[in-house]
Amino acid sequence: MFEGQQEVAALVRVSYDVRSSDPAFGGLVRVAMAVAERFRVAVSRDGIRLAMSLLAECDGDLHRAQKLTRGWNVERKSQELTTTFQRWFPLYKPNIQRNDREEEQARVVFFDTAMTTWLQIAQDLRLFGGKDGSSDDLPDAAALKRYD
Repeated sequence: MFEGQQEVAALVRVSYDVRSSDPAFGGLVRVAMAVAERFRVAVSRDGIRLAMSLLAECDGDLHRAQKLTRGWNVERKSQELTTTFQRWFPLYKPNIQRNDREEEQARVVFFDTAMTTWLQIAQDLRLFGGKDGSSDDLPDAAALKRYD
């Protein structure tokens, strides 16, 4: 779904293949991959909720919603990500004291890329979601795989 995801998954598989003779390591890799997948789905579902509210604000116009989010400043984008992360990791705190431009830029790129995907999914849900053209049902892990 996001840039680099396939490369990371391939790297984990290579690491697993190299150490596959150790059953404990293999078990840890499987647990880590399962937790990562659940977190990805949870964050995506929260992002889709945000995208659905943005589309509602923009009367279903995908391009207006994209333009609106691109106009957000770095602090607003970081706040949206922090809110999502704190929902799933209550002890998560952004490192305010360390001003790392590279990390900040990576967050902005991640948010922009993810929001583009979430808006597309939200629009698909609105268009194909139900009889009245809207759906409150968020996609599950299998449905999200189609957007990878």
